[in-house]
Amino acid sequence: GEPPPVTAARKPWSLEDSIFAPRPKENDSKGWVDREGIYGDVFERDWARCTAKERFNKWLDKACKGEEAVARLKAELALRYDDVLRVFDFYASLGAGDPFAVHIVAWGQLMMETEVADEASPTCKLSDLDRIFLATNYEEDRGASEASQMNLDNALMRFEFLEALIRSASAKFLEARGKKRTKKKAARAEVAAQAADTAAAAAENPEGGDAGGEVNRLASLPPYDSLPACKELPEAVTRLLDYFILAHAPREAL
Repeated sequence: GEPPPVTAARKPWSLEDSIFAPRPKENDSKGWVDREGIYGDVFERDWARCTAKERFNKWLDKACKGEEAVARLKAELALRYDDVLRVFDFYASLGAGDPFAVHIVAWGQLMMETEVADEASPTCKLSDLDRIFLATNYEEDRGASEASQMNLDNALMRFEFLEALIRSASAKFLEARGKKRTKKKAARAEVAAQAADTAAAAAENPEGGDAGGEVNRLASLPPYDSLPACKELPEAVTRLLDYFILAHAPREAL
């Protein structure tokens, strides 16, 4: 009979010989996995890019008065930024556009799925949030700098996503004060029930170690309907993230 075919010995798989081999040299962590503190560094870079925009700085001076308030805003954002980045990555991957930016359709999907968009609100309808997208996406030095040339048109880069969330928090909780709203109590009760259901379901079926701590934190939050009205931007941003963006984003996003 014929001799059995010779099978070449296969070299065991290793990171060093895989498509991930360049990662330690190319990424900011200088390693195979994200180093401790990397999300803090990312936040500081994104915050610096946000505050380098003249229009955003002028808006922030009016919306968040005083250095102490701005410091609290930064602290609340930094505390949650790893989860914010996961949400950004998830919605940036939707659709056929560039996977490193959130396009307007994905932005609208995020605002609808997380219940940020509220058609009963005088300032936070989906159309209002789309205008926030457009205002944030405006480039002051269009094409004049290297950063501007790299900034995608009609899409939110990571630092622009941060700005858009801050502006959305103001639209939802601060700018509507004193303006007519319909079905306010019903809307608050609905959000409270949905937030509780989301946290309970996630706690029963946690997926992945990274999301576990966030699930536990969200589950320990006081009921939404028991919260007083927001008075300042730091608490508005905190409420937007805790009770809407992170509470209602698909679990695979976290």
